[in-house]
Amino acid sequence: MGNFVWANTTLGKGNNNCIDICLDAHSNLISVGVFTDTCDFDPIKCNLLVASGGNSDLYTQKLDSNGNFMWAFKIGNNGTESPTQVKAGANNDIYLSANYFSTSLDIDPGIGSQLINTNNYSKGTFVEKLDMNGNFIWGKSYYGNQDSYCMEWI
Repeated sequence: MGNFVWANTTLGKGNNNCIDICLDAHSNLISVGVFTDTCDFDPIKCNLLVASGGNSDLYTQKLDSNGNFMWAFKIGNNGTESPTQVKAGANNDIYLSANYFSTSLDIDPGIGSQLINTNNYSKGTFVEKLDMNGNFIWGKSYYGNQDSYCMEWI
């Protein structure tokens, strides 16, 4: 039987669902999921309250190896955004894939802007690379003449 090490939670008025998690080379935990309404990603210490911009938005959150909050951000607009997978790279970079249901979306979680679109189709998918601090490095949108979905990648 194992010993309890740590636990963490997010609190919100709407739904908060974790979709995928991974560990980086320092055993920091990175999680991606969806939330509606508002969500507090650090309810224990600094109360990082984030509001959803539409039906549901995606979040990315990083906790250190002891379960302490490091950072979190959302990507979303007035549509629905849902992550499918997250992975940590060799340099602790973060790779994220997601589906989105709107005609355009800013996938840069920082103050910059990286707009993607579905060429007037309503459902697309994107993959992006972030550094270990959650800063945007690059992103690519994929769509066709019908709905496009990302399920899993290696």
